[in-house]
Amino acid sequence: MDERSWTAVKKSPSESAFPSDIEAVWSCIGLARGYPLLRVDGYDLDPASVELARHNVAAAGLADRVHVYQTDITTAADCYPTA
Repeated sequence: MDERSWTAVKKSPSESAFPSDIEAVWSCIGLARGYPLLRVDGYDLDPASVELARHNVAAAGLADRVHVYQTDITTAADCYPTA
C-alpha cells in the first residue's frame, strides 16, 4: 500500500474507502477512527450482517461517516461512491 495515499486522506474530507467484507463492520469503524476525515462505505450480501453492522456503527458514534449497504459489489456497478 502506498502510504502517501493514506496521508492525503487525513487532509481531504472527500476521500473514501469501502471494505467489501464488513464482518460486523469492525474494519470500517477502525478506518473511520484512525482517519477522522475519511468516509467509509461497507458492503455485504447478508441482511443480518448489514443490520448488525449498522447497529455497531451507530453505537460507535460514526453513522455520519460510516455507511453500510446490502448489495453485491461484484455485479452492482452503481454501488461505488462517486464523490
